[in-house]
Amino acid sequence: MNIALILERAAAAAPDRIGLVCQERSWRYGDLLDAARGAFELIQESEAEAVAILDDCSEASVFALFGAALAGVPYCPLDSTLADEVLGAELQRLAPAIVIGDEERATRIAGTQGHMIFSREDFSLKAQETVPDDNAREYDPGGGVAIEIFTRDTRDSPRAEIFRHSQLLDQLAKAASAPRSERSDVILLAVPPHNIVGILALLFAVQECRKAVLLPYIAAEAWFTLVESQRVSQALVVPALLACIVEDMEAGVGRDLTTLRAIACAGAEMPLEVMRRALELFPEADFTSAWGPEGVADTITVLAHERPQHALADVAAILGAQVPPARSIDF
Repeated sequence: MNIALILERAAAAAPDRIGLVCQERSWRYGDLLDAARGAFELIQESEAEAVAILDDCSEASVFALFGAALAGVPYCPLDSTLADEVLGAELQRLAPAIVIGDEERATRIAGTQGHMIFSREDFSLKAQETVPDDNAREYDPGGGVAIEIFTRDTRDSPRAEIFRHSQLLDQLAKAASAPRSERSDVILLAVPPHNIVGILALLFAVQECRKAVLLPYIAAEAWFTLVESQRVSQALVVPALLACIVEDMEAGVGRDLTTLRAIACAGAEMPLEVMRRALELFPEADFTSAWGPEGVADTITVLAHERPQHALADVAAILGAQVPPARSIDF
């Protein structure tokens, strides 16, 4: 099996339902599947052995994720904050690849490595304009690599963490079995593309035919606007953004954020004091810190408003993963 199957199922079940929102544009599930198949055609024609993202989260990264899955090649989102020499070494490991995002930087640091380089806009446009040939599609059987994420290492050569299709689908199946609220969910993802928790959350949203809203950059004001305008129920943020949100809330930002019932932090350790202050500022939302040296399942701390069972269900919905026994702290 292949993670692209969940998008095909969502498109078959709800083709006209909005599945993705990014920078004031939206895509229905049927549109997302067409774009993924268009991305597949681009990957097939290029004969690339991987798809690399050197960019913020965007519709292009979503098209590429599912297009790479259909093509049976790894999806490899890179940490664009790293130095050029580090990214150059990582891209060398992936050559030949399709590289999507900062076209000028990718050309400068890896232009001689044999990659096909697209800007975010060009890749998105071509993926949506390309008419796929259904007969040419061949699915990875499920044991292949779906996602490859490079981790920081003191050694000279990059070290990659591998996520196979079968492993991801197993995680999603376990998360789907968790009890959940009957409310309709909209999830706001404000994490970089190389954050595996964000990828799992996106996959889970697609599996459940929910709306996923992307915030490509860290900006508290834009986050508030999206929560309010999209009626967001669950949000995934990086710790730096949560700290900015808390600061603005304490300064008296006046917004209607009553739809929020769960916020999760991922990507780095979040000080408990910041989460405690956030819990006080958002009296209707539960907070989760999902971080640890061994991955998302290593450290999960839930701060719940006297409803830990509902909080754990929301954690599963945000993280797109089975939730291990959690440490709950009630205030």
